[in-house]
Amino acid sequence: MGLKKLITEKISKEITKQAKEKFRKIFFISDTHFDDDRLNLFGRDLIFKNKQEVDDYIIQKWNEVVTNEDLVIHVGDIALSREGLDKINLLNGTKWLVKGNYDTSDGTAKFKVTDELLKKYFKVVVSEMSMEIGGETIYINHYPVNAKTEGFNIVGHIHGLFKVQRNMINVGVDANHFVPLSEEYIKFQMNGIRKYYDQNVFAGELKTNLMQRYGNIEVLRAPEYSKIGDFDMNKSYVFFLAGPIQGAPQWQEELIKKIQKKHEETKIKCNFIIASPRRLEKSSDFNYFEQVTWESFYLKRASEYGAIIFWLPLAKEQQKGRSYAQTTRFEIGEWWGKKQQNNKINIIVGGNKSFDGLRYVEHKFNEIDKDFKIKNKLDDIVDEIFKKIIKQVPK
Repeated sequence: MGLKKLITEKISKEITKQAKEKFRKIFFISDTHFDDDRLNLFGRDLIFKNKQEVDDYIIQKWNEVVTNEDLVIHVGDIALSREGLDKINLLNGTKWLVKGNYDTSDGTAKFKVTDELLKKYFKVVVSEMSMEIGGETIYINHYPVNAKTEGFNIVGHIHGLFKVQRNMINVGVDANHFVPLSEEYIKFQMNGIRKYYDQNVFAGELKTNLMQRYGNIEVLRAPEYSKIGDFDMNKSYVFFLAGPIQGAPQWQEELIKKIQKKHEETKIKCNFIIASPRRLEKSSDFNYFEQVTWESFYLKRASEYGAIIFWLPLAKEQQKGRSYAQTTRFEIGEWWGKKQQNNKINIIVGGNKSFDGLRYVEHKFNEIDKDFKIKNKLDDIVDEIFKKIIKQVPK
């Protein structure tokens, strides 16, 4: 963990501790835009006739849920005018401000904005901050474009364009019925994003979201890349299915099913990423270098975070002008050499008993690892995977 992150987390814990000791509840809101008559910019003209109706409604909804024992963190864009800023005095609770583009000296507001002025209305005035919510450090910042990629963010600025993204919660009034959002509601949204929103919704999953759902399997077939992001050695393991494709039976799909079944039966509390270089269908525009790049990427990941699995079945059909499993034989030799340099690399080798050369492979690996044994069944491969991994999974 970097020094900057350590400092950020320490500060956020202290801020959270003080806030929770002092206040009954914590709320979040942004983009009130008091005294702003440009209703059509935000879609408010569909509901309200004028800016006074908007401001009155925000004040009403705020004071219905917030008491003077509460803290409200305003995530920017308070008001267009000084008269609009004065409306902060009509609102319940202690107010902190994370500044937006309306809240700076060179910003959008039509009056001279300074931190000294803002501090007459807000106990705390900052450009960004972090706070613990549900045991996690949450980054609070007005602009979605500045969101942190590794965790959840509370943002504003975009009014009603979205309520949530895969790692962001928009607390803008236009997206939330003009009501401040409680800390409990933020937790509810985070839980919903993690449990019910996946790559089909957001075209990719945030690492921190998946890491909260231990016990998942993601199957990748070339040239697909993981939607999880980076890998966590303590909770995610990558398995590369190395072995013949051309002329070979569909052993990869059979092994994938066996790993999935065992994973479900054991209820192991970690995530598996299975990378199979065998495409379900070889497209007419097959790109050899794309395939090699993908294989190199996941071979390296498996060597660092899981295991490389070699399986050598008997040929199903002969390929004209090509020796069966010629690439696999080369890769076994390549990784035997790498394991000589780093014995922590997990390599599992198996194959049909009649496959020529298995005894020699076993002999060579025994030079590095005296306990190394060739597996003769796919079930034995699966057992070896879980034997190696279960030892490493945190209880």
